[in-house]
Amino acid sequence: MLTFILGLLTINNIRHQSNRAGPLTGSIRRRRIEGQLTQILILQVTVHLILVVPFGIIYTINAFEPSTRTPMIKAIRFVFVIWQQCDYFV
Repeated sequence: MLTFILGLLTINNIRHQSNRAGPLTGSIRRRRIEGQLTQILILQVTVHLILVVPFGIIYTINAFEPSTRTPMIKAIRFVFVIWQQCDYFV
């Protein structure tokens, strides 16, 4: 969640910087690079959410509903733990 918030704040800052700089110092190349940076940040936040949210859902369900602590759900949770660890590689 923190990565998502920081990514959004970074994108917001990039937009404000380009508006503040205006046409005096802005160039087509700089705007293209800022657009690419924005795309990379959006991709990073999306991948982070895809890798982290499934484990959070299973963990929350297990915490509040004890009847879901079956061997099958525990195996699924273990798979999601491994899936979440892939976030650190990204």
